[in-house]
Amino acid sequence: GYVSLEQAEALRALVVPNGVAVLDPGHEDDLVVLVERALALLVGEAQVEPLLTAATGGRPLAEWLVRDHFKQHVRQYRKRPIHWLLQSPKKRYSLWLYHERITRDTLHLLQGNHYLGGRINRARNEVQALRERLAPMPQSAERRKTEREIDTLEGELTDLEAFAKALAAVTSQTNTRGEIVGWMPEVDDGVLINLAPLWTLLPSWSTEPKQCWQALERGDYDWSHTAMRYWPDRVLVKCQTNPSYALAHGVASQEVTSHKL
Repeated sequence: GYVSLEQAEALRALVVPNGVAVLDPGHEDDLVVLVERALALLVGEAQVEPLLTAATGGRPLAEWLVRDHFKQHVRQYRKRPIHWLLQSPKKRYSLWLYHERITRDTLHLLQGNHYLGGRINRARNEVQALRERLAPMPQSAERRKTEREIDTLEGELTDLEAFAKALAAVTSQTNTRGEIVGWMPEVDDGVLINLAPLWTLLPSWSTEPKQCWQALERGDYDWSHTAMRYWPDRVLVKCQTNPSYALAHGVASQEVTSHKL
């Protein structure tokens, strides 16, 4: 349908900074709220709830986004998704990345206080506050309820910390020379090869990215810049006898040099 200039401007105002949205109630870039606001602008406030109920089958929007919608998105883009779903191991915390706006700084941004780092700090504070409240409580139904709340929060905190550890492993990844090279997107490598080093952060869809990472380890894609980042010496050896690899990586091969002579 027709979108007015005012609607278009209002929709543009919902665009998330740095191409990152999060499933985290209360966060300014919470994807559920952004979707609801966008729908309200397009169809009117009164139609949002019935529209979402029909689309999700009555399930919570956050649950539908990370399960049904993401699977559909991966299929629609033939396993080359333009939206990437990074999650904690138990999928309790989710970050959506728009791949065309991802930079070498994006993963570091996710580690910071605006996203995962801040969420971890909040969870730790919540656990500490509950423990302090629990300490003077006598044995009672209220105490047992508080203990269950602490157990739940501690489980969430463990999941968040595992995500932080996995994310740190990617950002501090070393190459075969022992140099820290981390991760950065390489436009010419394609979506799947770019996703491969992130496969531990993709519990909702890790099979193909993991298989691609294993293929990179074997040397199947040594034409790629990603392979050069992690296995530079192996790739450089191949460049000496493979002119197409040498051209891709901007180095001179023995074959090219011999032709010049």
